[in-house]
Amino acid sequence: MNEEVKIERAPIDKALSELQATIQNFEKSYTSMNKEDNTGAILHKLEEIKNTFEQINSSYHALKHNNSKATNQAVEKMQGMDHTQSTSMY
Repeated sequence: MNEEVKIERAPIDKALSELQATIQNFEKSYTSMNKEDNTGAILHKLEEIKNTFEQINSSYHALKHNNSKATNQAVEKMQGMDHTQSTSMY
């Protein structure tokens, strides 16, 4: 029984050739990009991120304030209920 593994070279060469062409096209398009356009796009994206962060920060502070207020109200209510129950026992 012959269990020889045969490798066909043509499909491999074709795939490698296509990969090389893709790499060359990418390198050409990458080097031809205008750096000023990229800088502007990056600055715009950073500004968007900054605005989003400011919104998140503002929401966090509002949430923290509301939680603090709700906690104080809950503690005051529990103290009032505790006082009411302790005075009603006598």
